[in-house]
Amino acid sequence: MTAGTDTFVLAGLVQPSYAVGGDAFDYALSHTTASLAIFDAMGHTTLNAGLIAAAVLAAYRSARRDGRGLYDQARAIDDTIVGQFWRGPFATGILAELELTTGRLRYLAAGHPHPLV
Repeated sequence: MTAGTDTFVLAGLVQPSYAVGGDAFDYALSHTTASLAIFDAMGHTTLNAGLIAAAVLAAYRSARRDGRGLYDQARAIDDTIVGQFWRGPFATGILAELELTTGRLRYLAAGHPHPLV
């Protein structure tokens, strides 16, 4: 899964594929911005982890497409998990925006280890 512009290339892969479960990532590119997200839903290889990951991805994409900032994207994800699942389930994640023209990286770590930059 690779995408790029004239000045930026992005690739992602989740391995091992037989044990992905609740691991997910997403990205979107425009001429000026790369939006990136990595998620790890509770339960790792269970069906429930896959359902949480799917809900998280949908909430992230919706908030990102609405033009909401990183904090509001994280709130939308949290609201979705709380609203759709019984108490207890969670997902950790990293949300990031890279300005392609300046190289400025902004990110939000939500319970996930900070990225290696």
